[in-house]
Amino acid sequence: MRTSPFIAALALGAVSAAFAQAPAGYPSKAVRLIAPYAAGGATDVLTRLVAAELQQELKQPFIVENRAGAGGNIGMEAVAKAVPDGYTLGIGAGATMSVNPALYKSLPFDITKDFAPVQILVRVPHVLAINKDLPAGSMAELIAYAKANPGKLSFGSPGSGTTSHLYGELFKKTTGVDMTHVPYKGGNQVRTDLIAGTLQLAFTTLVDAQNLVQSGQLKGIAIIAQRRVPGLPNLPTFAELGIPRFDSENWFGVIAPDNVPRDIVRFLNARIAAIQARQDFRKRLAPTGLEPAPALSPEEFGQFIAADAKKWATIVKELGVKPD
Repeated sequence: MRTSPFIAALALGAVSAAFAQAPAGYPSKAVRLIAPYAAGGATDVLTRLVAAELQQELKQPFIVENRAGAGGNIGMEAVAKAVPDGYTLGIGAGATMSVNPALYKSLPFDITKDFAPVQILVRVPHVLAINKDLPAGSMAELIAYAKANPGKLSFGSPGSGTTSHLYGELFKKTTGVDMTHVPYKGGNQVRTDLIAGTLQLAFTTLVDAQNLVQSGQLKGIAIIAQRRVPGLPNLPTFAELGIPRFDSENWFGVIAPDNVPRDIVRFLNARIAAIQARQDFRKRLAPTGLEPAPALSPEEFGQFIAADAKKWATIVKELGVKPD
């Protein structure tokens, strides 16, 4: 992500994950892993799973610290301002590192300067889910119903400016349907009201939607993902349906404060890649609906974040969305 000497040095000194060696004495004590969202959501589930794996791998406690608020910015600030010694890490996401810089006029940190990308973890597909009683069973039927009933449909999100909100606004613009956005303070109430019929549709993470769609409590229409997912194999992607621009999946990855020693970044990058490759880790991840992402080098991860941020900046500007 950075075009600084830090990334340049990583590129020049990059080593194969298989041969990365532990820096002398690291880790020798507990490591904090900051999740920028509240306990119970997709970020928290993933953070605790990764913390347990790293703790087993590196034989030191990895302590999850939930620092929620301000769309994830409070947790991100805590990572940015931590001592850069490798004992405070964070979970970055598309929402916090790609979307928020375009949404917020002022942030207490600089995404391009205050973080060292370590390793991408997963991609996070979103499902367009609708109330089970809505008279539509496909994308074509949903769009037709929405156009025949302008303003009748409401879509919920965990708050203005969230990824779910942006997907809804992009859906309106791309398909020409008229829907009303209903912001909430979290995803749990969105799902409760969607099941009850107070809301008619929502773009919700696969983590939250998979079991509800499988059990028939909600109907799934399509998925925002690079390809169909095993948990909901009958759901087509937006690309399959010929609806453009729904190719920006959310993602999660491990980040560190800027100026963390390069050998620690390389070491963590390699150890996380090894964890991702293990079948037992993938099996534990599968029920969450999260999709493991191909491992990247730190500089590749930084480039990925920069490209994703550029894409979302264009979308946010075009939609004119503001945060809560």
